[in-house]
Amino acid sequence: MALSYTATAWKDHVVAKPRTYNETTNPDGSRTDSPAPGTIIQQGTPINAANLNHIEGGILDCVDGINDLDDRKIEQTVYSVTIPTTGWSGNAAPFTLNIAVSGILAADAPLIDLVQSGTYATDQQRLESWAGITRIVTAANQLRLTATYKPTVALPIQVRCMR
Repeated sequence: MALSYTATAWKDHVVAKPRTYNETTNPDGSRTDSPAPGTIIQQGTPINAANLNHIEGGILDCVDGINDLDDRKIEQTVYSVTIPTTGWSGNAAPFTLNIAVSGILAADAPLIDLVQSGTYATDQQRLESWAGITRIVTAANQLRLTATYKPTVALPIQVRCMR
């Protein structure tokens, strides 16, 4: 649901003699004060039911839009992929590799992270190889990787897509 709201450009009412009044004595002895503002320098935006209801309508549209978000769900798909040490193209940097990932979309902008083993020596090797991966781009059913050097150990990664 697309929301639109046209804001009111509110203007102050500016007069030459603000808070100035003419006083008239009534036949019953009471007095009546009548505004005597002098020249109107800038006509202000009226504070009236139409302008105030316009604001109320805009607020209501926003609340309805926020409530509609409760009905939408973000689906998350997590792919487990291993980047191999073999199959890379190129004799010098940049090296490239395509990895099949069934279900991933070209439009996905996933969060990708290295999966650690919990063993210090293994994780050090993975981190050193992971540092060489410079770019990962999604395509239909695949990831396209670029690296400054080929990994020396297989790299398990987690690819998290939210749609």
